[in-house]
Amino acid sequence: TNLLVAPGTEAGQPPRLLGVTASRHGEGTTTTAAVFASILVRRRGGRVAVVEANFRSPSFETAFNIRRADGFADLILGQKPLVEVAQPTDIPNLFAVGCGQATQGPSTLFDSPGLAGALEQLRTQFDFVIFDLPPVNVYSDASILGPRLDASLIVIEADATRMSEVERTRRSLERVGVRVVGSVLNRRRNYIPAFIEEML
Repeated sequence: TNLLVAPGTEAGQPPRLLGVTASRHGEGTTTTAAVFASILVRRRGGRVAVVEANFRSPSFETAFNIRRADGFADLILGQKPLVEVAQPTDIPNLFAVGCGQATQGPSTLFDSPGLAGALEQLRTQFDFVIFDLPPVNVYSDASILGPRLDASLIVIEADATRMSEVERTRRSLERVGVRVVGSVLNRRRNYIPAFIEEML
């Protein structure tokens, strides 16, 4: 809710191209991106896409039950149009774009001239686009793609990620011009029994 009512790149508009990243592997960025996208579809309506921009450890085939096919890489390289790489999911109006097939490395791909056109296609065809990005403290990919998006969220695994790692992630992103609009505390455990918490 806070994100959707916050000012975006245009006055009064929420960010429409949103990156989801983390400090390291396994913090739940793919799950967070999927859940956030499904909430957007239900609450805001329109068409929403989730883009697999994590070429290092792709998982959309399992997460969204989509076929391994052409995807984001093919869109950037101009080899496939958006209509052919955006696959429908089990949720109406929610589409998934897998990473696709890339012969060059992700960093080179995200720095290529075709990226601007691919992002413009996504912005034109969808009301919101959520990008599942690789971990910032492991790869430079998020720092290359992130500044091209409207904003980014940092996923933090509760009781596992050190705050120093999160700070390093935030500084790395802001240093290259990424607009960090918040964080998601994932896998939070409640150590207080429910009946006691109700009394607090």
